Amino acid sequence: MSNMKHDAIVEQGIPIHERVPIPEELIPADSRVEIDAKIHAGYFTTGKVMNMVELSEVQGRAWEDVDVSFNRSHLHFPMRLPMI
Repeated sequence: MSNMKHDAIVEQGIPIHERVPIPEELIPADSRVEIDAKIHAGYFTTGKVMNMVELSEVQGRAWEDVDVSFNRSHLHFPMRLPMI
């Protein structure tokens, strides 16, 4: 939870008894960029908050790792391309 959400909840009189960080082993490798940016922006952590230089060095997935092929077996409904 972000500090902004935490503070808004507490200001309304709702107690938060414990803040728990996301365990590192539950963060997928391809989510690292997003999580590190959120922590830098104010999400709760008991770990290290990266500075801007460190954040600029974080690498996400490369385009080579992303399958952008069109495969009709993934569709949940028939798709008529000429009608689009």
